[in-house]
Amino acid sequence: MKKIFIIVAAIILAGGLYFAFDNSTGLDEVDLDKSAIKDKNVEDENKELKEEQEEEKKITEEDLVRQDSQGPIDVAMVLNNILEVNDEFVIFNIYLNTHSVDLEAIDYASAAVLKIDKEIEIKENFKWEQKGGGGHHINGYLKLPNEYNGKKVFDKYTKHVELQLLDIGGAEKRTFKWDIEKINN
Repeated sequence: MKKIFIIVAAIILAGGLYFAFDNSTGLDEVDLDKSAIKDKNVEDENKELKEEQEEEKKITEEDLVRQDSQGPIDVAMVLNNILEVNDEFVIFNIYLNTHSVDLEAIDYASAAVLKIDKEIEIKENFKWEQKGGGGHHINGYLKLPNEYNGKKVFDKYTKHVELQLLDIGGAEKRTFKWDIEKINN
């Protein structure tokens, strides 16, 4: 009986050692599967966080509005090229409101001066296109060809844009600025 007990104990011990040290039991595979699931969950969480951050970073027209309310005219302006790439023109979307001036009688194209960080200052070749409204409440586009002296006026390297409107509605100078680096970061 002692022999049977020793044989049974040896079999149990051998079986235990076999399960403890044998990779074919699937225990390591279960650990690997758990690890893969954990890595997949972390990857999914990182992807969701990145998508949320990108969503928060999206620039809207409201982020780009610059305003000036000197004298009897309120002017709000957006530099469209930050929102939409346009290789042909630099485009400003302008909204004007007043209760005492005929806004349609103003020559916005000749009142504009553009300054870019590339030490470019442009006072000519602007075009005004009224888009909507009339009389005391209008909006439209102030456009400038995106090439000046053989160089791009606005491109992906532009850091700073300043548009001035001179002598409009009794205001000597209205200045609208966009710091592109700060907007994009």
